[in-house]
Amino acid sequence: MAPPRKTTKPPGRLFWIILSAVFLGAGLVVVYLAWQRHVIAQANVPSTCTVTAATLSYNSEDSRHAYTPKVILAHEIDGKRYERTDSGPSYSISSDAQSTLARFPVGSQQPCTYVAGHPELVTAFPGKDSGALVFGLFGVFLMLIPAGAYAFVRFRRR
Repeated sequence: MAPPRKTTKPPGRLFWIILSAVFLGAGLVVVYLAWQRHVIAQANVPSTCTVTAATLSYNSEDSRHAYTPKVILAHEIDGKRYERTDSGPSYSISSDAQSTLARFPVGSQQPCTYVAGHPELVTAFPGKDSGALVFGLFGVFLMLIPAGAYAFVRFRRR
């Protein structure tokens, strides 16, 4: 005779609350970042920015190497100073990223654009939407994971 089948107790209410909070929070952050990327890509008000710092960021996820130039831009609108770190396009070859970074020497004045009504959203790399829609949909997917997991567990018990 086979041993009795061990049944597992379904996760409790606290588990679902914590799971939902984590995924909802992560999803909201991702959706916000995607929205910000999309909005910054629409920047069309010209300005002049001072480059306060310029660095090269290196990332090697999934054995792919990416070099991304990053610049800190500062500009003044109506007597108020705004500063933002802006990332350029990613390159697989460091010399390509270095040549882009060389266009932004620290202390130089550079043309930049900002979003009308939001001078804090300034960019030196305009029109770079870089997959904001896909990024945003991923955030929505993250927010739906707890609902799918809960439905799976509920209907599996029936």
